[in-house]
Amino acid sequence: MHAPTIIDTLFSLFERHGEQTYDERLSLTEHMSQSAQLAANAGCNDSVVAAALLHDVGHLVLADRNILNAEQRHRARDLRHETVARQFLAPHFPRSIVEPIALHVEAKRYLCATEPAYFAQLSAASAATLQLQGGPSTDDEVQAFEKLDGHQTATMVRRFDDQAKVVGKAATEVLEYRSLLEGLLNKSDRTIL
Repeated sequence: MHAPTIIDTLFSLFERHGEQTYDERLSLTEHMSQSAQLAANAGCNDSVVAAALLHDVGHLVLADRNILNAEQRHRARDLRHETVARQFLAPHFPRSIVEPIALHVEAKRYLCATEPAYFAQLSAASAATLQLQGGPSTDDEVQAFEKLDGHQTATMVRRFDDQAKVVGKAATEVLEYRSLLEGLLNKSDRTIL
């Protein structure tokens, strides 16, 4: 028997915790698979599809007490799901996947500050969490965000996240993305789209 890989662990997380909801009317698995499907349908490359699929994996990690050791659980209490996702995925996946995931919450704040109509299209749950996440970005935060590698990809992933909240909408099963994720493991990249 082989030791579980990060891919095995990811799909185990989906299996054990993916049916949970988080202030939306659909499960995490449904939401994340809809996000990936939107990215694929938009013709995005594999890294963007993977980022869309895994953008909320931090919620799954936080739900699973077996993944984190005692010290990590203690540190994770004060972390947001996007930070937990970064820590969990960074040793295994390239920055082109990890950074848009880590920035997708900041992308929401950024879009609320730079596009007046954006806030009105947020789901009720996303609008409510915006305040917990710091509200719309300040002018200084907007400028800092625009200087980050991957900020454009993060805003793209954020838009897929926002659109992927349709109850009952069919999407590719998460297991169908296994080979895509395996192909992206341990790839190094120095630039982010």
